Amino acid sequence: MGAWGEGPFDNDRALDWLGDLASAPDLGFIREALALAVGDPDAPEYLDSADAAAAIAAAEIVAALQGYARFPLPDNAVKWLMDHCELPGGPLVPLAREAVTRVLTSSELQELWAESATYEAWKAETEGLLRRLVAP
Repeated sequence: MGAWGEGPFDNDRALDWLGDLASAPDLGFIREALALAVGDPDAPEYLDSADAAAAIAAAEIVAALQGYARFPLPDNAVKWLMDHCELPGGPLVPLAREAVTRVLTSSELQELWAESATYEAWKAETEGLLRRLVAP
């Protein structure tokens, strides 16, 4: 996965996911990315970096739907949010929090960042997302 920063959309996988979001008519695509990251608690599977990056991007969209976006957002994220601002993100907040927590504690993405010189910056950025994931 190519990454050029610590932000939720600063990697190839997140931008690919965001490109696919453009054709999503509702929250199902977001829910799918979050649920994949959370997995089955009775049979946890390894969370690879691509799925973890998609989950972080999805969680950022949920935070934005709640009015807690991290700016600047990519233009296509802003467009999707403006076109779908009536969708209730609140019901996805618990799932998004669970997905972000899993990425932070048990994922290939976390392991990759832990090996980098900017791990603390990525961790702080991702923990900030977790704090912004609040229900109304």
